[in-house]
Amino acid sequence: SGHGDWAIDFPLAKNTPIYATGSGEVIGLADDQGGNCNPAIYPNLLDCPDGKEGNTVLIDHGGGVYSFYGHFATVTVDVGDMVTEGTVIGSAGDSGWAPPGFSHLHYEEWQGFLWAGGKRTEPRDLHAL
Repeated sequence: SGHGDWAIDFPLAKNTPIYATGSGEVIGLADDQGGNCNPAIYPNLLDCPDGKEGNTVLIDHGGGVYSFYGHFATVTVDVGDMVTEGTVIGSAGDSGWAPPGFSHLHYEEWQGFLWAGGKRTEPRDLHAL
């Protein structure tokens, strides 16, 4: 399912490995947000005590391109790790603000660092970068 032109949700079985979409450096993550925030209980996603995206990974691919992954069951990388396309970075889950049992990957691509004026863009094939 999509979020307009800026993100994709991939339904996956819980604990399905998630792979980096391209080479880069892990510059951010949350690996302590494993709880689920049922939207029926937390209608405002900002009220979720386990972070709206749950366990997450953020990769800097260089050239102002970043990829963001959310709702992991587990995170298997650390900040500072260098990854290549296909490196396992975690596993699918329903952490954060998601329907309970909706195990999936939330995926975004950014042009520029989102919290410093960057913007979400339509995800694309990063292996050519």
